[in-house]
Amino acid sequence: MSRNKYGKPVKDILQSGKRSKEFQKEEGVQESLREQIPKDLLKKLKELSMGQTIVDHWTSGNSQRADWLERQRKLEKETDEFIDPIYSAPMTWSSTLHYPVVLTIGKAYHARMYSAITAVEPPFTVRARREATVQQAQGVQHLMSYTIKDWANNYQGIDAELDEWTWDWIFRGVAYLKARWDKKYVKFKDVQERNEVFETTRMNPETGLDEAVSSQETVEEEVDVIKKIFDGPCVELVHPEDIVLIGSTDPQKASAVVERSYFNSSELLQLVDRGLMDEDAVNEVIESGRDRIGSDITDSAKHDRAMRSGFSAAEAENEKDKFEILEAHLRAVIDNTGIDTDIIVWVHKNTRQILRATYLYRVMDTGDRPYFKAEFHRRKNGEAAGLPEILYSLGKEIDAVRNMRMDFGLLSTLPFGYYRATSSMSQESIPLEPGQLIPLDDPQSDVFFPNLGNRTVFGFQEEQAIYTMIERYTGTSDLMLGIIGDQGVTRTATGARALVGESNANLNIFLRRLQRPLRQFYKYILSMLQKKIPPGFTYRLIGEDGKDVFVTIPSREEIAGAYDFELDPNSSNSNPQIQLEIASQIYQVTGNPLDLQMGIVSPTERYEAIKNFLQAMGVKDYSRFVRKPANSNRLFTPAEMINRVLSGMEVDLTPDQDIAGFLAYAEDIFSRDEILGQFSEEDTIRLVSKIQEAQSVLQALSQQQAQVANQAQQQAAASGTAGPTPAAQPQAGGVNNGE
Repeated sequence: MSRNKYGKPVKDILQSGKRSKEFQKEEGVQESLREQIPKDLLKKLKELSMGQTIVDHWTSGNSQRADWLERQRKLEKETDEFIDPIYSAPMTWSSTLHYPVVLTIGKAYHARMYSAITAVEPPFTVRARREATVQQAQGVQHLMSYTIKDWANNYQGIDAELDEWTWDWIFRGVAYLKARWDKKYVKFKDVQERNEVFETTRMNPETGLDEAVSSQETVEEEVDVIKKIFDGPCVELVHPEDIVLIGSTDPQKASAVVERSYFNSSELLQLVDRGLMDEDAVNEVIESGRDRIGSDITDSAKHDRAMRSGFSAAEAENEKDKFEILEAHLRAVIDNTGIDTDIIVWVHKNTRQILRATYLYRVMDTGDRPYFKAEFHRRKNGEAAGLPEILYSLGKEIDAVRNMRMDFGLLSTLPFGYYRATSSMSQESIPLEPGQLIPLDDPQSDVFFPNLGNRTVFGFQEEQAIYTMIERYTGTSDLMLGIIGDQGVTRTATGARALVGESNANLNIFLRRLQRPLRQFYKYILSMLQKKIPPGFTYRLIGEDGKDVFVTIPSREEIAGAYDFELDPNSSNSNPQIQLEIASQIYQVTGNPLDLQMGIVSPTERYEAIKNFLQAMGVKDYSRFVRKPANSNRLFTPAEMINRVLSGMEVDLTPDQDIAGFLAYAEDIFSRDEILGQFSEEDTIRLVSKIQEAQSVLQALSQQQAQVANQAQQQAAASGTAGPTPAAQPQAGGVNNGE
């Protein structure tokens, strides 16, 4: 009987997978029809032997880039080996020290680039593409900021993935991010309490007859529970050896993108229960037995990395002891029309079984694939080069020069010499030891110790020339590494600022290469939210006073529309010192007394400048130090007013607010049961109370306008001129009597 890696019979696993279907209808584990497998598509792909085609894509793609993968193995050792020497010594006493020059430069690059895409708050600015969605852009920006920092990846955020992505981009030349929507379930036995009714009999003292008496008692019992612990976006790092692009180096333009991943039997069966994988195909894959470590270059790279990280051979094999699944995004003709169709297919590599298939436009209506590739130093029609590959020869040169200096210093420090052979002295090398006397007839003339002198100056000069070459290419300097030089332009503040500016100009080229895929990635995340965010979703953000504010999204229409993401254009914005200097200059400009007297700068702008200065200094709870000036209320959109009311925040219904729009928006919500059902009873009471207040304010404004109109007519009649009619009077706060 076939068994899994823990020795459990496969038949038991399959039966447990079938039993789990009992919970599909009751607990809502099964996905919607849109997420499930189109049966006709699966049947057609099996007829076309698409499983074999995808495996051929994977095999041919790896064979074409075998040289590049082997080179990556060697380059990775240059920056990832810290114990064993990477050189073979020409002599037993020769120096084999490896200078981590490339690693040092790469770390400085990584710190600057990672800070450039994460340290700025917010990391992007959302701009609406249509005038109709301009008012929603701010809310979309808040939602996206919360998603990438807190909600994604099981409420862990994507900081760790961006960290590794930036590292791969610098050290391997290419880096891939993958975004998808994920749901996680756990099954356990919980203890629940229920009230159980017991009936007993007792004698009635008045009648003397037995009567039935009911009593309740709380009873604990164990129940099986399937709980959804996460439902949201998931971001993963895909290593270069785990993905193959066919036809183009751009994942969006390639004719096929094939990714390798690993699943255990439990994960496969959970996908079957959710209706995302074909049950018969999964059963056949499990019965085929476990996958073994392969001998191709991609497995070798993973094995080397695991061994350097401290994993034993057994642990490395156990990690590979899963089912190897190929996820392919490709274009293929699957009918008689001759038109290409974008499809996604999951195939087990060993058995060629198609486990799942669907249409790309069914998963993402924009037609974008979930892969985002960043390239460090681009090559035309080839894989990009990373920093270790570019600086490889220079790093080797520095190691050689340094080891030559060490060897020459050893030769010139330890004494060696020549002696005249005689009949009393054998012709062999004599080791010198302290405290030893060697018999010689004439030591002055028979022994000679040569003086080699100091000949290491050329090594220092050559090493300095190599460092200069590295700085000119990479744009790094002592200031970037946190070192203040002893001479040169860094002696003065002006010279140091000029040096930072010039180095930023060189770094900006690489930063823009990183921002291009990151901008596409943010758009893809927003598209997933617009398609799959649960109605009534509540998230947290920092309000204008620095305190937490909770916002509720009643429906997906609130974030619908097309938006662009603008990222900070240069690397200087990631420098905290430069940000503080800019904030300080704004603080000084807005404090000009003449501008305050002329009204060019109002108290509101002065408050924003102080708040910006405190944030640049790292003060998050700035409300402890500054207070927003009175009469500087922000004009909210109707949707924002609704969200603030539902979040328990106070909304001042002043005449300049869009009160009529607020009432119309609230009426639309109460007319749609699917939205109203997302609110609690307390939320509904708060909203109804605010609606009544808005109606009173709107009525008072209308009466006030009518009084003003009557007074104008009376004055016009008294002066004998015609006055404006009430309909011609302007409406306060966007109120429209016709609505």
